[in-house]
Amino acid sequence: MKKFILIGIGSIGRRHLDILKKLNKPTICIDNNDELTKKYNNILYPNIIGFYKNINQARVKDLKEKKSFTVIISTLGPTHFSFLEKLSSYGFKNFIIEKPIATSISDTYKLQDLVKRRKLKIRTNLTYRYLNFKSELEKIKKKYQLGSIKKIICFTGALDLSTNGSHLVDLASQCLKSNPKEVMSNLYSDRINPRSKDLVYYEGTTIWRFENNVEFVLSMTNSSRIRDTMMIIFENFYLVIDTNSSFSVFGIEGDISKELYRHQAADKLIAKGKLFSDEFIPCYQIIKDSIMNKINRSDDKIGFYNAHCIIGSIISSNLKKAIKLPVPHNNILANKKFRIS
Repeated sequence: MKKFILIGIGSIGRRHLDILKKLNKPTICIDNNDELTKKYNNILYPNIIGFYKNINQARVKDLKEKKSFTVIISTLGPTHFSFLEKLSSYGFKNFIIEKPIATSISDTYKLQDLVKRRKLKIRTNLTYRYLNFKSELEKIKKKYQLGSIKKIICFTGALDLSTNGSHLVDLASQCLKSNPKEVMSNLYSDRINPRSKDLVYYEGTTIWRFENNVEFVLSMTNSSRIRDTMMIIFENFYLVIDTNSSFSVFGIEGDISKELYRHQAADKLIAKGKLFSDEFIPCYQIIKDSIMNKINRSDDKIGFYNAHCIIGSIISSNLKKAIKLPVPHNNILANKKFRIS
């Protein structure tokens, strides 16, 4: 039977634990908060087979068959890579890691080396990979003959470049079926991260440039509570996706000019609908995929590039210049560990 080790029971860790309870999967919990030991006990969570402050306290017999375990790392961002490094050295092979998989460029390259040397299997928890967004978008494009994407723009309030921007740039990569080649940003940060006062919340504007000069523009402000709205722009249409996963397609009414410089307003509402079911449960599908050993939708390579998109954006803002992606080993800030979640 598949077993799990859950490292960290914060807001995301609790989601994982609830799913593991629902699936009745034996789980060892690791967290140094004594209050959590009382709250998350094996009476309320009968699937919990052990609760320890750290992995070294776990009894040897609990961890005997390492190959049967999947380790879920849902601690604060700056500790993700160190936990992976330590637990893989003990012989664990299968991991689910919350993003970012690392908080420095040098650690992302070390992670790639670890995966290769220790034959690790990593799934990165990037939500849109488990919503079948790409296939739903393709259906809409085909149905309304939207053509190719020319630009993607997203604006949002205090959701943070790393915490939520990671998911949004990954969504843009899925839409465009490629990874960005370059990033340019102008960012500011505040100490308002609800997970820890030691972590920062980044706001500002980032532009990721893909092939054929197609751009994803993400603009965030820490002075607003609004959630994200995304606009996907085509030649004669645009698609708006809002926070409750509803979409609206707007297009040009009447004859379309053959000349691109003859601007025409694409303001006619052509269609509205729902992209995803409200029944989607965060963390469920990635755990289910791991149990059933399904094709990895968010492997270490996807996690690696996603981390470079976010860390590269921060480096770009610090150095005040565009940065090639993936960020090279020898970048002047490659060893800097950023306080992101």
